[in-house]
Amino acid sequence: MLDSRKIHLLDKYLQHREVHSVADIGSGDCRYIKYITTKEYGRELKKAIVIEKDTTNLEKCRSNLPSLDLILVNSDIENLSNIDALKGEKADIVLLFDILEHLTCPKKAVELAKSLNPELIFISTIGEPLDNIRDAIERDPEHVLMFNQTLLFRFLRRLELKPIEISQDHEILFAVARP
Repeated sequence: MLDSRKIHLLDKYLQHREVHSVADIGSGDCRYIKYITTKEYGRELKKAIVIEKDTTNLEKCRSNLPSLDLILVNSDIENLSNIDALKGEKADIVLLFDILEHLTCPKKAVELAKSLNPELIFISTIGEPLDNIRDAIERDPEHVLMFNQTLLFRFLRRLELKPIEISQDHEILFAVARP
């Protein structure tokens, strides 16, 4: 199921653009790339770069996006194996949805996103108020790292990204940034 908050963010920032290529890091089944193909701004979408560690999800991407030139990379973001397949590749936008909170070093994912020279990077991650972060991580051991709006802003700036928007809706943080 698509998250309407992510859809709103994509539509808001892409409605006056043409997207020819997209990269999705930690993509799951590529549902947001598929969504982009249904929109006016995605009518020229020709290429998708997908980095995903689950081979079943990569196969779902292949079946969900049959008309696109796909570069499928089976890799764990933390270890970045098979990354040579991306040398020289570029993407107009990069999606980092629901991945940063699972990484001990989210810097690697953002640096990978930046290496694709996108115009925009879209991020969603679990966010908690600063005083609740430890409790939230203990509640869900798959989440090894959490941000609040201030920490996410500082993290993006430290990696030389320019945040355009950072917002929070309940427990989810959303960000759009430019390299």
